[in-house]
Amino acid sequence: MAGPNLPHGGSVIVEYSPVLEIANRVGRALIALDNPELTEAIRAETTVELAAVESAELGDLTGRAQQAVLLSREGASPAQVAAADQLLQEDPFGPAALREQLDEAEEVIAEYADDDSEEADTVLTGIRLTPLDPRRPARDLVEDLLTAINGCWLLHDEYAEDEDRDDEEESDDETAERHQHHSRDRLV
Repeated sequence: MAGPNLPHGGSVIVEYSPVLEIANRVGRALIALDNPELTEAIRAETTVELAAVESAELGDLTGRAQQAVLLSREGASPAQVAAADQLLQEDPFGPAALREQLDEAEEVIAEYADDDSEEADTVLTGIRLTPLDPRRPARDLVEDLLTAINGCWLLHDEYAEDEDRDDEEESDDETAERHQHHSRDRLV
């Protein structure tokens, strides 16, 4: 963003990384807007956000880095897991600002609890007390559960020894399918 790839001779260098390309686009837009105050504000905000990301990656989940516990990641470092666990142990309901928001949401829910109007539906749908989609929480939970079960099966299939399988590679699709079904049965 500080030094974006600018057009030169009718073409512009495009980054392979989507994150870097987005930063370049923002940088080019800021140059086109020619607003030094806006550019400085965005540069300062970006610096703070990057510092928060770095802190979260190092396991320090204070300040803005606390948002990292809301993200789904493929793998978290042991330091991040320990830091998140410590935050939950210290204050499982989050900071007092969050508790106030939950109290306000509970008041709104109580106000519209017996109201079947379209307005009530719109208001209640807009309240999110959980990272789950309130319009489909069961589906969100089931999708995560199925992903976890499939992951367990993949690990089991990779490390479990199969009595029916020789040390040789599977010779045909039928044998591989039989092995897959047998492996799933043994997992359960």
